Amino acid sequence: MFVVEYHHVDDVPLAPWRVIALDIKTGARKWVSDQLGYIHSLAASPKDLFVASASGIKAYDIAVGS
Repeated sequence: MFVVEYHHVDDVPLAPWRVIALDIKTGARKWVSDQLGYIHSLAASPKDLFVASASGIKAYDIAVGS
């Protein structure tokens, strides 16, 4: 499962956003993405997660986050 985390920072219009991968059975955190700008969409294939954000489009290996 993937969730988007946002940390509001006063006077910072594009405060840090991240994607967190959770183990669906235990809820344990598997990996966390690097800091991104505003995340506006996610798409997944069987092996990759694609994140479109204000920082651009990034692909992450679903198993390890790299």
